[in-house]
This record gives sequence, structure tokens and C-alpha cells, in this order.
Amino acid sequence: MSTSGVGDGFPDILAPVTLRLDLHDDATAQVSSVVFDFEDVDGTQGVVVGRPDLSGVPDAGTFPRRGEALTLMWSRPSGQMQLRVVATAGRRSYGAVWVLTPMGAAVREQRRQYFRIPVTLPAMLAPAVDAADEKNDAQNDEPDEGAAVRATVVEISEGGAMICCDTGLPEVGSFVEVSFTLNDKPVTTTAEVLRHKSLPSGRPSAAVRFLDPAAYGDDIRRYAFDVQRARARSGLS
Repeated sequence: MSTSGVGDGFPDILAPVTLRLDLHDDATAQVSSVVFDFEDVDGTQGVVVGRPDLSGVPDAGTFPRRGEALTLMWSRPSGQMQLRVVATAGRRSYGAVWVLTPMGAAVREQRRQYFRIPVTLPAMLAPAVDAADEKNDAQNDEPDEGAAVRATVVEISEGGAMICCDTGLPEVGSFVEVSFTLNDKPVTTTAEVLRHKSLPSGRPSAAVRFLDPAAYGDDIRRYAFDVQRARARSGLS
């Protein structure tokens, strides 16, 4: 096992990492993995990660795509690191892997870190509609009343949420309208589905990113602080 060149430019051995895959129509999907090793790839240090679980990713069988770039992401105390790489599927003695060849140097992502809290908020989930869809709906005498489904927000932050839906999760890379209530204030916001994840209970969930986190950021932050304060007073936190 080689560890040469490990530093801010590469994640550590056994570090958890995220792979951001490019889908169609500028959509993306994020899947989790872990670093197993470093290998020389034609004179360049490559990162060997475990083959990620692509459940819920559209066209999952086509990944990794030959010659197509994806983004490797990992955390450092100084911030979130990103590295554009090309992936090749392979197998080692410890199992199936992707070998990631860097296309350049790692960069530090300048991104605000959001405070997340576990919650149980009833919600409604519906496919996001664009202007053309809204116009067609307005001209349609029989709108689709079954598009929205009941869901539960189980984790929330200013930047996104984790959502469970017993009728099935929206596809990774799709856009949805999420509606819920915070302290008697209705919230409806558009979000991108980043990945699917099984909760410790085994219940499937979808991680979503709010496209406009500033729209309800203050409301979510106040709600999060209220919940934390209430839990602290009741001895639950």
C-alpha cells in the first residue's frame, strides 16, 4: 500500500469520500465510497476507492463511463476538497474498486457549512414544474392532482433535507417541490435530489439540496435553534 503524496491534495487512506457523477441535462448524483489505496497510473498517482453503491442513480450500469470526468470530494479541517478525476472499474484482492486518475490539482471548495438537526416534519413532495409546464397545466382542464405525495422530513438544514417517502423516492438528479410547515409558516421550495440513503432503521430516504437556501434560511435556522433549545431543556439532546 502506497501513501506517497498524501496531503491536502489527496484524501487519507480509509477516509470516507463522495463521488459526484454528471448525469443528463446538467443534473448530478452523489454517491459515497472509501479510500483503499494509492497506485501509480501511467506515472500519475491514482486513488483507489471501493466501488460505490449506485442504487437509485439513473443508468447506473453505465458508470464509470470511459474517459468521462467526475468529482472526488472529501473533508479537511480547512474545508471541503474537490478533485476532478477519471474513473476506471477494477478488482483488487479486497473487492471491486474504482481507480481514480486526477485530471489536475485538488481545490478547496468555498462553501458555507450548514447546521443539520434530526426532525419529524410532515411534508408534501411533487415533481418540480418549469414555466412551460405551468402554462400547459393552466390550459389543461384536468390537472394532475396525484402528482404530490406525502413524505416526512427527517433531517433539515438551511441548505437541504433528508426526506422519506413510503410511496417511492424521486430519482437521483431530479428536481422536486418540497412543502412543509415551520412554526406555523408554510414553506415550499425547489430542491435537487442528490442521493438515496438507507437510514439506520433501514428506511430508504433521499437527500435533497435546496436550490435557493437563502429563501427560507432564516426560518429554518430559527426553527433548528428552537428545536435544539427545547431538547436541551427536556434532557433529550
